[in-house]
Amino acid sequence: MNLLPRWPNLNHFSNVLNVAFSDGRKFEDILKGIIFASHNVLDDNSTDFLLLKCIRSKAVLSMYIGLKVQTEDTIAEGQEELLRFSLFMEILSNNHHHLTVKYIRQRITDLDEVDIDAEDDHEPNIDTKKCRSRHFCAGHVLLGSYQSEKTFETVEIAHASPPDSAFISFRKRLTTYLNIALPAEGIDLPSSQGIQFQASDVITEYRMLSVDYESTEDWRMTTDLLRCNPCFYKRPRYDCVLIQTISGPIFACLLFLLTCQVNSTTYPVALIQPFDAYAGPWRNKDWELGLHHVRAKARSQAEFISVRSVIRGAYVVPTHEHPEDYFVSDLIDSDWFLRLMQLTK
Repeated sequence: MNLLPRWPNLNHFSNVLNVAFSDGRKFEDILKGIIFASHNVLDDNSTDFLLLKCIRSKAVLSMYIGLKVQTEDTIAEGQEELLRFSLFMEILSNNHHHLTVKYIRQRITDLDEVDIDAEDDHEPNIDTKKCRSRHFCAGHVLLGSYQSEKTFETVEIAHASPPDSAFISFRKRLTTYLNIALPAEGIDLPSSQGIQFQASDVITEYRMLSVDYESTEDWRMTTDLLRCNPCFYKRPRYDCVLIQTISGPIFACLLFLLTCQVNSTTYPVALIQPFDAYAGPWRNKDWELGLHHVRAKARSQAEFISVRSVIRGAYVVPTHEHPEDYFVSDLIDSDWFLRLMQLTK
């Protein structure tokens, strides 16, 4: 559980077998993460795996029950999930391993120690008042946690040791991106030669991205507060997002947020690592546990995008089987539960 990424409003646990204080919210957050923490240590033909399917069914059932707006479809799907959950419970209760289930239930009841890492919205060594006054708004997204201006040369040197392939030829790749993206949006380039950034030209880095989006649950406006920070509360944090592309929505990890100027106009840009590499067919185990599998491209294939193409934040969890493989969680909130269901149909 300690290896799961952090996420706003989600309790982060170092362990779940020893908890001193707990409430319904913490149990709910354990339920949302336990599948990702244990899926790869159990045989998919074992009774323990059946227990995982039961836990997954309970989590899905909780999501259906928690929907603020119910439709005929969600009610019918929730009833189907209830039947599935009841079936799993009946099989487990009749299995000779049912004592294991009772033991786990008792352990949850008797949890006696917790180690929850609280997160602080204040970034180290940054004047937060100055940050709030120096944000950049671009439609439904807002760049915050302003950093001092940097030259292209400074950015490339900072990521050269240890070498980060995502930042190789950073200036040239950003130049190429803008020379293609701006005309595609009907924006004239400064000259017939296009944009020609120099190593001494400056950009402004940001380390926070606020994204407003319409919830698919109740159609209300909701906001995700995302981080792209090498030292957020003393640890790196690079959140993931769902972005809109010409070919459809894809998942990606934020690597760098910036604004740059062309002809006195400021453009907000993000460097992202796309999670759209071919991941192969779904494995039976992933399918049965409702795990949405995605695969990251190499960091050397990082791309620039307009921050306006970000739809909302995404909770993406390493599979711990292959370094480039991840699962997208649909249990973080009701919008993601419904949105991912639509994306995977």
